[in-house]
Amino acid sequence: MTLNSKFLASLINGQIGNPVFRNELMNLQKPTASPTAFFAKMIPVFITIGLIIGSVLAFFMLIQGGISWITAGSDKAGLEGAQKRISNALIGLAVLFSAFAIFALLEKIFGIDLLSLDLTPLLIR
Repeated sequence: MTLNSKFLASLINGQIGNPVFRNELMNLQKPTASPTAFFAKMIPVFITIGLIIGSVLAFFMLIQGGISWITAGSDKAGLEGAQKRISNALIGLAVLFSAFAIFALLEKIFGIDLLSLDLTPLLIR
């Protein structure tokens, strides 16, 4: 076996994987997994990744706004731009986490788990 074929064989067998994703996603490499199971498992991952990316971007916007505020000195336009950037970052964080809170509240009110949807009725046979 060549090195490339060994690498591909180990990928197919699931020996090499991304440690960020959960074990359920690694089990989707098996041929018995249905496409609906794959998408049902990907929905919580996309929500988690979206929250992480949004939080990191807001953090960097806050840092950039703070640095702009410090370096603005007596420049009114620079100071207003820095204030706007900081307030936009805080509003974005509030929207991001309030959307997640509303999503969790809807789960509690209706008694369903929206993060683990059962998509098997959508399977076309």
